[in-house]
Amino acid sequence: ELTAEFIKRLGIEDGSVEGPRAEVRKNMERELKSAIRNRVKSQAIEGLVKANDIDVPAALIDSEIDVLRRQAAQRFGGNEKQALELPRELFEEQAKRRVVVGLLLG
Repeated sequence: ELTAEFIKRLGIEDGSVEGPRAEVRKNMERELKSAIRNRVKSQAIEGLVKANDIDVPAALIDSEIDVLRRQAAQRFGGNEKQALELPRELFEEQAKRRVVVGLLLG
C-alpha cells in the first residue's frame, strides 16, 4: 500500500500519491504515442517496399553487408577481422531491405 510515509521516503515531500501517479501516466502516454508512431512508420515502409520491386545493385548490398557485419562484431565484442569472417548469408536479406528502403526514402 502506498502510504504518505513511503511516498516521502521516495523523495516526494508532500507525501501525495497524485504527483507520482500523474508522472507515471504522462510517461505511459508518451511511450504509447511513440510506439504507435513507430508502428505506423514501419507499416508505411513495409507498404513502400512491397509496392516497389527494385533491382538493387550487388555492390550496394555487399557494402551494407560489411556495415552489418562490423556492427554485429562490435555489439558482441569482436574485431574487424572477425566481422568479415561472419557468414554473408546471415546479413543478406537485412542488407537488401536496408538498401531498398534507403533508395526509396533517400
